[in-house]
Amino acid sequence: RGHGLQPNLITYSTIIKGYCQRGDIAAGFATLGELRKHKELKADEVVFNTLLDGCAQAGLAADAERLLEEMQAEGVAPSAFTLTVLVKLNGQVRRLDRAFELFEDLTQRHWFRPNTHVYSALVQACLTSHEVARAAATCDRAFGERVQVDQRICQSLVRALLAAGQHVRAVSMLRVMLGLNGQQPMATPPNERGGNPVFDESFVREVTAVLVSAGGDAAPLAGKLQSDYKVAGHAGGGHHAWQGGDHQHASWQGNRGYGGGYGGGGYGRG
Repeated sequence: RGHGLQPNLITYSTIIKGYCQRGDIAAGFATLGELRKHKELKADEVVFNTLLDGCAQAGLAADAERLLEEMQAEGVAPSAFTLTVLVKLNGQVRRLDRAFELFEDLTQRHWFRPNTHVYSALVQACLTSHEVARAAATCDRAFGERVQVDQRICQSLVRALLAAGQHVRAVSMLRVMLGLNGQQPMATPPNERGGNPVFDESFVREVTAVLVSAGGDAAPLAGKLQSDYKVAGHAGGGHHAWQGGDHQHASWQGNRGYGGGYGGGGYGRG
């Protein structure tokens, strides 16, 4: 300012992102307050999502809820990214019911379709709360809407079902994830820019080993799964090349912290 320069929206969002990346969420909120003092500037989705992302990294559920209310009150519509962050945060703090409430409320109120990242975060939230049946039902809903779910989260769900003795359910879901029912595989790779589009053979061997070990009615499931897997051309490296995926959120590529593996990295303008 001493040189006659005035901060713009990009300046403020960059400062907020910097504070959030170092965990100083209070300073991020203070910067948002400074931004609001400028009548010619208005916080946009990037600003709010950056700060929400920071709240999620710090586990500040109450602050995130307040910020969401302010975001909507100021006429800024939440997006699929916003919802992904909120679902992940509520999953971390074991507020699973709230995660589902936000899922239903925001998608209906703001008319957007939950994408791969939203559903993956919701399934992971269920697993974090040890709600395996709810995780499976959520996965079913995603698959019914032809939305893929992150590969690693799918693996965790299948393992959880097997551990619970739900062998038929586990195999049924795995078949859909692998695309063994004549449709596209519904498990998407953790890294959208590379990697196998479906589980590698070692995971299928892991599942079949568990089924054989369980014995009884589970053993025949192993043989059928392994046979169909080979017939489909998976074994030996012949993977299906599913290139579709869910690119509804493509405009946020490179800008989000919860893409793919749902790790840190922050949200911003680039």
